[in-house]
Amino acid sequence: MKKIIFLFAVLLFSLPLLSQEEELETVPKLEKDPATKKILDKISAKAKSYESMRLKFLYEFEDLAKKEKNQKEGIIYIKKEKFKLFLKDTGVEIMFDGKTQATYSRTETQEGELIEEVTYSYPDTTEKGVLTPSNIYTFYQDNFFYRTVGNEIENGVKLTVIDFIPENKKVALSKVRLRVNEKTNEIYSAKSFSKSGERLTITITELKPNVKVIDKLFIFDEAANPNAEVIDLRE
Repeated sequence: MKKIIFLFAVLLFSLPLLSQEEELETVPKLEKDPATKKILDKISAKAKSYESMRLKFLYEFEDLAKKEKNQKEGIIYIKKEKFKLFLKDTGVEIMFDGKTQATYSRTETQEGELIEEVTYSYPDTTEKGVLTPSNIYTFYQDNFFYRTVGNEIENGVKLTVIDFIPENKKVALSKVRLRVNEKTNEIYSAKSFSKSGERLTITITELKPNVKVIDKLFIFDEAANPNAEVIDLRE
């Protein structure tokens, strides 16, 4: 379980750690396509118009080399640069108040003992090319080539498919594929690919804008979790 938690945190919040995608023939011409930018700007403008959002999503991680596949459901609340994420049936919560990120995990041993941990850190939110819940609607503006590569229909929804390639070839990330709902100008799913055969797909199943969210939601409550071991990585 801890491995799944780690992979989720790394893959979702540090996508540049991923490596080269295998199907090179599908990689689009390296450019920042003006027509695609118009689509992305519409998505970004719509998201920025919201004071807050609640997203329900389906998370799927696949390791082709090890023939492993995990699928979970989650909920994330976003308020400007702040967010809180719940990953269902894992005991994982990740919260960011704009400065400090807290990752809380709750697991039960075979003997029935409950183990709780919370890790504090200062994520580098200024690092270009890092995809986080806070910048998912604006990350394309720096350090990525992008181009529309096709259209699809899934569950009756017409989708525009956009590929992103990092400008810096030295970074491990090879490609992110975004699918956009043509009717609503909202992200439908995002998928990352890695050279080692890892695939991460986040599919948004519900988006509710302007939900009432108090700032306390983005801060870990130590008083409510007195048995959690604290691991402080802040410097």
